[in-house]
Amino acid sequence: MNGRSTFLPPDRIALLLLVALILTAFVYWPGLSGLWLLDDHQNLKFLEESATSELRSPMARFIASGAAGPLGRPVSLLSFAIQHEDWPRNPWAFRFVNLLLHLLNGVLLFALIKQLGVATGLRNRAAAWCALITATLWLVHPLQVSTVLYIIQRMTELSALFTLAGLLAYVHGRRHIAAGKTHRGVAWMSAGIVAGGALAVLSKENGALLVLYAMVIEFALLRELPRPRAWHIWAVPFLYLPVLALAGYFLHVAQWITAQDGYLSIGSSFKDFTPAERLLTESRVLLDYLGKIFFPRPAELGLFHDDFIRSRGFLDPPLTLVAVFSIAGMLVTAFLAVKRAPVYAFGVLWFFSGHILEATIIPVELYFEHRNYLPLAGPVYAAIFYGKRLLELRVPRYSRQLMIAVPTCLLALLMVITWNEARLWGDPYLRALAWAKEKPNSKRAQAHSAFIMTLTGDYKKAAEIYKHIGQTDPADGEGLVLWLELGCFDPKLPLPDMKTIETRLRLGKNYNAALVALDAIITMRETHGCSRLKYEDLTLILNTLIANPNYASQLSSLHLLAGKLHATARMLNPAMQSLDKAYAYSGRVDILLLQAELLASAGLYHDAMRYIDKMRGETKRHPVKRYLYEAEINAWEQALQKLLATQ
Repeated sequence: MNGRSTFLPPDRIALLLLVALILTAFVYWPGLSGLWLLDDHQNLKFLEESATSELRSPMARFIASGAAGPLGRPVSLLSFAIQHEDWPRNPWAFRFVNLLLHLLNGVLLFALIKQLGVATGLRNRAAAWCALITATLWLVHPLQVSTVLYIIQRMTELSALFTLAGLLAYVHGRRHIAAGKTHRGVAWMSAGIVAGGALAVLSKENGALLVLYAMVIEFALLRELPRPRAWHIWAVPFLYLPVLALAGYFLHVAQWITAQDGYLSIGSSFKDFTPAERLLTESRVLLDYLGKIFFPRPAELGLFHDDFIRSRGFLDPPLTLVAVFSIAGMLVTAFLAVKRAPVYAFGVLWFFSGHILEATIIPVELYFEHRNYLPLAGPVYAAIFYGKRLLELRVPRYSRQLMIAVPTCLLALLMVITWNEARLWGDPYLRALAWAKEKPNSKRAQAHSAFIMTLTGDYKKAAEIYKHIGQTDPADGEGLVLWLELGCFDPKLPLPDMKTIETRLRLGKNYNAALVALDAIITMRETHGCSRLKYEDLTLILNTLIANPNYASQLSSLHLLAGKLHATARMLNPAMQSLDKAYAYSGRVDILLLQAELLASAGLYHDAMRYIDKMRGETKRHPVKRYLYEAEINAWEQALQKLLATQ
C-alpha cells in the first residue's frame, strides 16, 4: 500500500468511528430484551444471595465460586456481581453492559489496527482508514451476535478487552523501542503482557493467548522494527516461557487422554472420539467459521451446533480432506510469504492462534460461534488491506470512491443480517421456533424450544417435543428427565415410564440439563411442591446417574442433590451420608454448612457443632475461605452455644 493515500482527516475518522458505534448499538438494540439462556442461570443463580444479603461475604463468595473454568474467572464474576440488583428480573441490563463492552472492544481494536498500520509504514490517514473499516465490520458482523447477546459470554468479551489492551501496550512499547526509548518501551511491553494477560486469563482462560497474539504481531508485522540488544533476555520470561507453559498444558491434556484409553470426552459422552478424530472434525469447523466470516449465512447462525457431523477419517465425510489441506496450505503460505505479504501472514496466523485452545485436542464442545469473537479481526483486516491495495493497483482513478462504496455496501448487508439475528434473540418464542426449524437434528435446539414452551405454560407441547427427542435418540435419557420435570407444573400431564428412564440413564450420555432438571424438581420439593413425583423414583434416578461412568466428573453434584432429596423426605441419615460423599469429592465447605443446618433442625446441636468446627478447621487453611465464611461460622457457633445452654 503506497504512502500517497490520503482519505479522510483524523477528525472525520473519529466522527465516523462514533457513527459506527451508534450503528452497532442500533442493530443490537432489538436483542437486548429476552430471557436468560442455558448457562446464564447455571453460572449466575447465586447472585440472588448477594442481592438479598447485607453482608459483604455473599458477593465475595459469588466471585470466588466460579466453576466455568479451572481459574474460576473472578474478573468476569465481579462484573456480574456489580449488577446483582438486576438478578434475576432484568436480563436487559446485563445485555446492555455486554453491548457497551462490545463497543469498547471495537474502539480498542481500531486503536490496535491503526498502531499496527503505522508501525508497518502506512501513513496515519491510511492506517486510520483501514482500522476504521476493520473495526466497523468487526463490530456489526453477525457472527458476533452469540457473544454480545448471550449474557454469560461477557467472559469472552472481557477476556478480549484485556487482550486488546495488553496488545496495545505491547505495540506502543515496540514503537518506543524503535524510536530509541528502550526503557520506556520495555516498561510498556512488560505491563501489557503481565497486566493485560493476567486480567484476560482471570476473565476467561483463553486470555492466555495474548502472548501468542503478540508473537504473531511481532513475527508478521513488526519484524522490521529495530530491537534492543537485550531483546531475547526480555522475551524469554515474557514471551517464550508462557508459550512453553501453554505447550506444557497441552502435554498434560495429552497424558490425561492417554489415561482415558486414548479417547476424549466433551461432556456429551465418556468416549466420544479420539484426539485425531477431534482434530479432523475441527478442521471442518474452522473452515466453516471462515466461510461464515466472509459469507455469513443467516439460516446457519445461532447458538446450537451439536448437530455438526463429526469426522471419523480423512474421507468420512470427504470435506474433511479438503479442510485439512486448505488449513495446511494457509499456514504454509503464511510462513513462506511473511516478507512479501506480511498482512496476509498476520491474518492467517492471528485467526488460527485464536483457536488453538478450543480447536485442538482439549475436550471442550466442538462448535461455538463466540470463539471467533477476537480471531475474526485478523482475516477481516487482511481482506480490507489487500482489497484497498487491489483497488489502487487496478483502478487507481476511482480507488478512493470504491474504497468508500464497497465497504459501505458490505456494512449495510452485515447490518441487515445482524439486526435480523438480534431481533430473533430479543423474542424468545420466535427465536426458539426459528432455531428448532433451522436445526431439526440439533437436540439442544429442540430441547430449547421445549423449555420456551414450558415458560409459556404450554406443557403439553413441551412434553411432545421431549417425547420426540427420546424417540429419535433411543439412548437419550435427558429429554425424559426434562419431561418428568413438567409433571411438577401440570398434575394431569402423562409422564414417561420410570423403567425406560432408568434403562436409558444407566449408560446414557452426560448432559448437564438432566442435573439442572433434577435440581429444579428437588428445590420445588423443599417448598412442598412437586409432590406428584415419588421420592423413591427420584432416588432411583440419582443412584442410576451416580453409577453411570459418564457422570464421573459430576459425582459431587449428584451426591449433593441426593442429600437434599433425602432431606426433603426427612431421611436424616441417608442425607448426611450423601452429603459426606459430596464433600469428599469436592471439598466445598458450604456442604458442611448445609449438614450443620440439617443436624440443628433435628435438635442434634452437638453434632451440628462438630460440623461447624470442621468448617473452622477447613477455612483456617485457606485465607479466602476464611474471609468468605468466618462471619457465618461465628454466627452459627453463637447460636448453637445458646441452644446447648438451654438443654
